Amino acid sequence: RGLIGMFYAYAQNRVVQNAGASVSALIHRRYLEAPYRFHLERRSAESVRTVLWSVDSATNGALNPMINIVSQVIITTALVSLLIAISPVLSIVAIGVLIGTLTLIFMIVQPMLGRLGKLSEDTIAGLLASVRNSFDSIRDIKAYRTESHFDNEFRIHRKVIAKLRITKALLEEIPANGLEFVIVLGLLVLVGVARQGDTFSELIPVIGAFAYATLRIMPSLNKIVRGINKLKFAQQSVVNVEADLRSALPDEATSRNGAASPGRLFDESITLRDVSFTYPGAETKAVDCVDLEIRRGEMMAIVGESGSGKSTLVDIILGLLDPDEGRILLDGSDSLPTGWHRHIGIVSQSVILLDDTLRANVAFGAGEKADDAKVHRALERAGLGDRLAAMPEGLDTPAGESGKLLSGGERQRVAIARSLYRDPDLLLLDEATSALDGATEAELIETLVKLSDEVTTVIVSHRIAPVRAAKRVAVMAGGRLEHVGAFDDLVEQSTEFRRLVGEDATS
Repeated sequence: RGLIGMFYAYAQNRVVQNAGASVSALIHRRYLEAPYRFHLERRSAESVRTVLWSVDSATNGALNPMINIVSQVIITTALVSLLIAISPVLSIVAIGVLIGTLTLIFMIVQPMLGRLGKLSEDTIAGLLASVRNSFDSIRDIKAYRTESHFDNEFRIHRKVIAKLRITKALLEEIPANGLEFVIVLGLLVLVGVARQGDTFSELIPVIGAFAYATLRIMPSLNKIVRGINKLKFAQQSVVNVEADLRSALPDEATSRNGAASPGRLFDESITLRDVSFTYPGAETKAVDCVDLEIRRGEMMAIVGESGSGKSTLVDIILGLLDPDEGRILLDGSDSLPTGWHRHIGIVSQSVILLDDTLRANVAFGAGEKADDAKVHRALERAGLGDRLAAMPEGLDTPAGESGKLLSGGERQRVAIARSLYRDPDLLLLDEATSALDGATEAELIETLVKLSDEVTTVIVSHRIAPVRAAKRVAVMAGGRLEHVGAFDDLVEQSTEFRRLVGEDATS
């Protein structure tokens, strides 16, 4: 019996844990393949909670109890059938009393457990956000001496979770203990009633059978009741997991995530024709009827105030956002080849480097298939050749968490190398120099100017230096494209451009 029990427990846990691992991996994959818009509208802490907490809560708190309930119901049914055969009337009365008792208890306890489960899911998301804020902002926390605030924020969430778990444990015990009390009380009443009659001696075997069956049934009933309570508490976790599996569906761009089509992405130009885009819930268009031509082999700049639609336009060109209206044309054709977005590189203002080697950061996502020769060439083209030669560990040099072992300029260059590793036809830089000092920015611009002979480059910036280096400048305001032209021409012709670049425009 002991060996059978061990095998049963092993088999059950194997099924549950493998199911949890599979669902967690599936939902993580769904998040990665979901449209970019999905992530813009969602807190990352909620996604982390679902992957790390909700899936485990759903499998351990739902699947495990379901298996236990089924097995214990089989055992209980067999024992109850035996009691009915011995004394049908008494058994039916006892079953009616037990069902009535459980129904009453569940009507009180189950809603409370459901609310606790939902509150637990929300609090876990808040706790994860608190932890992330603490470590992501550690420099500012130390600088402004705000450790106490973030410590208190974490403690509040953690104490709420502790209280929820204490209350959950208490509520889960109430039905089982209440049921046990009713059964014992019922046996005592049965004995007391039997002793008042003349047939006590005849009822002794029946009472003995009920007492024996009760001893065998009680553990099974307790497991069934606790399982039902666990199911109710885990209900919100199941709802969250199911909702994300339904909503985080691969978008059309992901479905065409094949290898980049051979050859150039375009020979003459990329054209945006009457392109418009509105974020969900927004009343105004982020990009409004934009017509823009990006010519091959040129360096182009896009300028505008914050909120003018510059970054949204970059996301549309990059293929992260599909325009609500308008078309993207390659050499005049709107028939986009498979994997066309793989021909485009992106360097953002906030560079996210992996806590890994230079090789892993440049050959982003390539893993063991990373081509060291291509990594070297990309770093050379990004202006890091001399720096790499001075590193004893070469491509195995660690970048540190978020690239903290590298300078700001080096992080930006690694990000550029990451894009160049894929031999892009178009390189997009979204405020990529805004966090750099003047000297580092000048060096980076010089690198970009050299690259523009090989790679068409579009720079989004509010700083003068990169804009001056561009052959043409596009001026955006309120989501619309106001002017396009050379820097000096715009200084003379555009009041909006002169206002943006300020007094430095004529220096």
